[in-house]
Amino acid sequence: MVRNRHPDPNRYYEVAANVLTKERLLEDLEVEERIDMGIDRILKRFFSLQLADELNQEKSKTVEAKPLAPLQQMETRASADPSDESSS
Repeated sequence: MVRNRHPDPNRYYEVAANVLTKERLLEDLEVEERIDMGIDRILKRFFSLQLADELNQEKSKTVEAKPLAPLQQMETRASADPSDESSS
């Protein structure tokens, strides 16, 4: 039997009542909850990875920038005053 494309407006509520049962609504809610939990889990992972990436970038900036300045100062002091090292 082929269904009509446009349902009979007089039977709309009857058909809706058959489809929208309590069990069907509960099943739909369970599906929505599972989807929401999956989305929450994925977003939590995304933001934690994003935070880890930002922290890693900050760490690499500080590791590269800070040790160079004291080493350069020590090299310039050592090359400027060779007599200080021999007298101690």
